[in-house]
Amino acid sequence: RLEEKTTRIVHMLQHNQNDWQQVMYIQLSRGFGLHINQDAFEQLAMQTPLKIIAKHHFNLIQIEALLFGQAGFLDEYFDEAYPLLLQQEYLYLKKLYQLQPIAKNAWKFLRLRPANFPTIRIAQFAQLIMQSARLFSKIIEANTLKELELLFQIEVTGYWLTHFTWYDQSAPRKKTLGKSFIYTLVINAIVPTMYLYGKLQGSASYCAKAIQLLQQLPAENNHILTKWQKVNATVQNASDSQALLQLYNKYCSAKKCLECSIGFEILKR
Repeated sequence: RLEEKTTRIVHMLQHNQNDWQQVMYIQLSRGFGLHINQDAFEQLAMQTPLKIIAKHHFNLIQIEALLFGQAGFLDEYFDEAYPLLLQQEYLYLKKLYQLQPIAKNAWKFLRLRPANFPTIRIAQFAQLIMQSARLFSKIIEANTLKELELLFQIEVTGYWLTHFTWYDQSAPRKKTLGKSFIYTLVINAIVPTMYLYGKLQGSASYCAKAIQLLQQLPAENNHILTKWQKVNATVQNASDSQALLQLYNKYCSAKKCLECSIGFEILKR
């Protein structure tokens, strides 16, 4: 499963001149979109290169302006001070860097909990980028799951404490990254990138560390894994759950039982 996940990262590396910082930035951005908005988030990161964001590293307003503007969320009428400020900043930055935003309709809000709305995830992503310069280096050198968790201890400020979307004000609420969300980022964005980095650099220690992270993480919980548990499959950690997801996707759902050693043994009985 890891090898399969790294295939698209190899193409990403080639497209970005082997810039690992940019690739990790795209991978994390895609992770922030979860399943529903992952393609839109990836497109946002590709349309807003990290080298541009890095020039405004200490200015949260400009980072938010770049990300929200490039996401297509600032192309409308506002009457509140914060979005108006972002809009003004973005118009300047867009012209300065000759940027092209993605289509606003690429984003999906339906069937999402408010905490997962793309507006909130973009605000959180902006905080992460501002707080962590050279994020790839910090991630790749982290030795424990706890060290990675600390890198993602972020929360939104200001406007987003009382909003989930533009205009609609809500009661003040902290909006941090939950542990389950961080674990999903580690599984889907960090582990494959770390594994590929070790493989291409000829460093077995990074590959081993990537697999060890999966073994430290709790198992995922979804309808596919529930099916496995009903037939008494052992799911102790994320390494197990990832393996079972791969088996289900490549063999069970494709009805390739005879090509699967487990399926073959069951049928042989």
